[in-house]
Amino acid sequence: MIVMTLLGVFVPVVVYLDLVVFFGEVGERSLTEAGQQVFLAVSGGIFAAGAFRLSDAKGYLAAMATLSVLMFIRESDSVLDQITHGFWVYPALVCILIGGTVVWKNRKTLGSGFVVHFATRQGTLVFLGLFLTIIFSRMFGSGQLWRPAMAENYAPVMKGAIQEGLELLGYAIFTFGTVMSARTKFK
Repeated sequence: MIVMTLLGVFVPVVVYLDLVVFFGEVGERSLTEAGQQVFLAVSGGIFAAGAFRLSDAKGYLAAMATLSVLMFIRESDSVLDQITHGFWVYPALVCILIGGTVVWKNRKTLGSGFVVHFATRQGTLVFLGLFLTIIFSRMFGSGQLWRPAMAENYAPVMKGAIQEGLELLGYAIFTFGTVMSARTKFK
């Protein structure tokens, strides 16, 4: 409970620092984005290590590692765009090829690993974090929601801060669940 409380405080502090102290917005090169990348890198590493060590859930853990790395690559698109616009697609394709191969070779442990992990408290946190990031942050941070609410006072910076802050919270919960899951060997 203490860690969840700290994460709940951490996110608005980081967004505040981006908006007020450093950048005036929550852009692609902000503390918020850096935090998202760190959380995804940690989660991807933990899931990959789990896939390496736990053969009974290797397919599932490899799929989660692949998903984490793909999200990391996508969150890093502004850095990768310095090479050439849209360059993030190439590392993402390599990730899909490698991760997909590992998942395919261990597909018999994909469903069972998921079912076992999803039934745990820690697994619930992992999937809550994913839900917050992939679905809720997109819907709640949508300009279609905030334009009517703010009318002529609509500010894209506000929409961006809300959406990116919710993504950071989702990634933080996802990573916390991942860390706790690793402690119990994803069971």
